[in-house]
Amino acid sequence: RSTNTLVWKVLPSSGPAPAIRSLHPEKTAAGVAFNVQSNGLSAMGVVGENFLPGLKLWIDGKALETSFGGVDQLGAVVPPEVFARPGRYAVVVENPDGKRSPAKEFVVTAK
Repeated sequence: RSTNTLVWKVLPSSGPAPAIRSLHPEKTAAGVAFNVQSNGLSAMGVVGENFLPGLKLWIDGKALETSFGGVDQLGAVVPPEVFARPGRYAVVVENPDGKRSPAKEFVVTAK
């Protein structure tokens, strides 16, 4: 009798710089919550490549609470003050080895 196979993948502690392919959402209206979580906070999903466990998502220079979803995806809690005012904000992924992605733009429009 056999059991289900479990694939165990060991990720390196360093590697190529991360890259962001897309943000979910890419824009929102000022003060309007998005991807609302059970705690009432907004969340952003990011699809990219070369993500490592322990990474951080930064929006406009502010580090966010970030969850590693795999080498190509992550999620982050976005506090309301980050999208309170209209503007264009730089989103960057930083791996624990200090390597950072090129910035992707998150747009906050007027209501």
